[in-house]
Amino acid sequence: MYCHYLSKFLETTNKYKDHLTSNDFQEYLDKYQFTSISQQNQIINSVKFLYEKVLNKKYCKVDFKRPRSEKKLPQVIDKEFIVYLQQTKK
Repeated sequence: MYCHYLSKFLETTNKYKDHLTSNDFQEYLDKYQFTSISQQNQIINSVKFLYEKVLNKKYCKVDFKRPRSEKKLPQVIDKEFIVYLQQTKK
């Protein structure tokens, strides 16, 4: 997925990788329409990886807030539903 998101990033910025700036990173994040929290994290991590590990650049002044993972309550089966299921099996 990193390769996919990086290719989209480079395609969108339309710049050679050595000419990328922190502003390019920020603009990309501001304009991107994220579909989920995990997608947002993957995109941020992939572009960060490009800057830090591949280009050996620091991305200054990039403002992105990491979304917290969604906390979902477990689905609870009520007693009446269990009784109903038992009755339908007979």
